[in-house]
Amino acid sequence: MEGTATYAMKRFIGESCNKKFEEFEDFFSMMYLGAANIVQDYIRNKENPYQVMLDRSIRGEIQQDLLERVKPVLVERIKKSLEDEENKIAIAFSMQQIPDFRELNGNLSAENIIRVYRKMGANKLADELEGKNLEGLIYYFRIAGF
Repeated sequence: MEGTATYAMKRFIGESCNKKFEEFEDFFSMMYLGAANIVQDYIRNKENPYQVMLDRSIRGEIQQDLLERVKPVLVERIKKSLEDEENKIAIAFSMQQIPDFRELNGNLSAENIIRVYRKMGANKLADELEGKNLEGLIYYFRIAGF
């Protein structure tokens, strides 16, 4: 949705969104400008691009494309950030500030992680994690000091 709005704004002021999604270093630029580039690719040669953007099926295609592109980029960046000692300390500190996560101290297990996410209201995430092998996630929680 952010990319659609950014594309519309850029088009209105006569600018293009030429930098590819994967080329952005920071997430927020990626979310706005990179996603706008994807929108632009979908509707570039349409007679009335603003009208095309109103079509829910087109927006659905764009969102699906974006989700498929964003996952590998974010996974790679998260892995890189966890390799950096300074980032590990910052992430650990941030996670320890979340009261619900503190319940995992001394009680780290897949079941407890899922329970905490449900308690936080992240039910879709909890549903997705349920029944999966969470050893990798548990490893990252351990890195964060849980």
